[in-house]
Amino acid sequence: MVDSTPARTARQVVFDSYDRVRKTGDIDQFLADFAEDAVLEESEALPEGYGGQHHGKPAIRATITRIMNEFWKDFSFIIEKTVSDDEFVIVYGRFSATGPKTGKTVSFPLMEMWRVKNGKVVWMRPVYGDHGQIFDAWALS
Repeated sequence: MVDSTPARTARQVVFDSYDRVRKTGDIDQFLADFAEDAVLEESEALPEGYGGQHHGKPAIRATITRIMNEFWKDFSFIIEKTVSDDEFVIVYGRFSATGPKTGKTVSFPLMEMWRVKNGKVVWMRPVYGDHGQIFDAWALS
């Protein structure tokens, strides 16, 4: 029997990741549609353990876990606009979070670029709207 279920679009793959993590808070649920060799490319301006390229699902899981546990608390990402084609998805919105050591809350634009091939996320790159606020919240400025 041939599977007649239509393949999900790149946009659906990305939004399924967002929806799962919002509902469960579980990083593994967020990463369910990531390829084993996916790459998370964070800004090089960010501290070690956050910034740079993170290759493979285990490294991405470890990085996101570290980001959520060490760098931010009470964070949210409110999506305002999405643009996509067959392979690339750009999600634009507002990121808000609190620096756990300073208690300072930040809110700035965030764009996340995703690349999806054959139903799997192969690359993701957040682009932060204001590194200065980030460093201030972490007392690094």
